[in-house]
Amino acid sequence: MDFKKIKNVLSLSVVLFGVNMLATQPVFAAETATDAEVQTRYQLTGEEIKMLQASSISHSQYDKVGRLSRASGKSIEEVLKMRTEQKMGWGKIAKTLGVDPKELGQSVADSHREDKMEKRAEKAERKERQKEMKEKREEAKKTK
Repeated sequence: MDFKKIKNVLSLSVVLFGVNMLATQPVFAAETATDAEVQTRYQLTGEEIKMLQASSISHSQYDKVGRLSRASGKSIEEVLKMRTEQKMGWGKIAKTLGVDPKELGQSVADSHREDKMEKRAEKAERKERQKEMKEKREEAKKTK
């Protein structure tokens, strides 16, 4: 292979990698909790949600902050400072606050469990609507 062909193959590979990354992005976004869900789950105030939004942490880490705050009795602000100002890792923050690091994994598991429950409820509602529509069609056939 000559240099031009190698360059073209590499360029195509980079483009395909980028397209693949963009295509998978919505999957990650769908797995994160909304601000309202986090606010409800951890009984946060509007001010605390604004504090999370203004921080440098990603939206997917809101659950960890909420879980650590609730489990330790510390404020959202205190947990955020440990993460953003003191540059501590989540495990170290948990240990410093006297919280079992398993709580971090539990926050992720809880959000996935809630998502599954919502999907099951939606599926049950959809099946019920389908059943009702089928009954209506059968009733319409009988009246003809």
